[in-house]
Amino acid sequence: MNAVLISIQPKWVEKIANGEKTIEVRKTAPKQVPFKAYIYCTNTPQLHHLYDLRHVNGDTGKIRLGCVQHNKYSLVAGGWLNGKVIGEFIVDNVVEFESEFHDDNSTEELRRVWYDEDDGERDAELFAEDSEPNYLCTAACLTWYELKNYVGTGDRIFYAWHISDLKIYDKPKELHEFKRECPKTSIKRSDCITCPFEYYEPRKSVSSCDAYLKRPPQSWQYVQELE
Repeated sequence: MNAVLISIQPKWVEKIANGEKTIEVRKTAPKQVPFKAYIYCTNTPQLHHLYDLRHVNGDTGKIRLGCVQHNKYSLVAGGWLNGKVIGEFIVDNVVEFESEFHDDNSTEELRRVWYDEDDGERDAELFAEDSEPNYLCTAACLTWYELKNYVGTGDRIFYAWHISDLKIYDKPKELHEFKRECPKTSIKRSDCITCPFEYYEPRKSVSSCDAYLKRPPQSWQYVQELE
């Protein structure tokens, strides 16, 4: 199964981890479904901190995650999950959508894309319009206007990733535990150490090397599954 590392802001990680958010909206998506997604909680402490509630309550049971404004950090010292991979889920379905939004609100429309099983022809049917309630926004924990601001005005395409088989780690993983095969197979090995995004470990039997992540993706990127 393919695997990706996906960067998610703390306030959305909290909703995913606690079962409120079951759809992740993205402007792109992997081609092959299903796939595994590792959850990287973005390191944005100036906005929100994500923490393990057990550091507050002293619980030993099921992990529950919480999110607080940065000025309350002293309440949960030692429990920060920002900048770490806190869990994983399986994306068992990806639905393609079209949107048409305009700044003057003259047109506000979502269309669900589908493909004919016989000839593969692409078509789109009206899904929601003019801020009307719909399961996409509800499951993604987004308002109509938050969705509009994310996908942008004009004619756009975006994707709804359905979250299933969620697993939150007892111990978060570090970013540098994840790797992918280096795409720069012809690069000089001496240039690897200057790469601003990854550091490398040469393979003994082949000319390529494994790229261990040093920086998170802005949205998502392919990685190798953890052993």
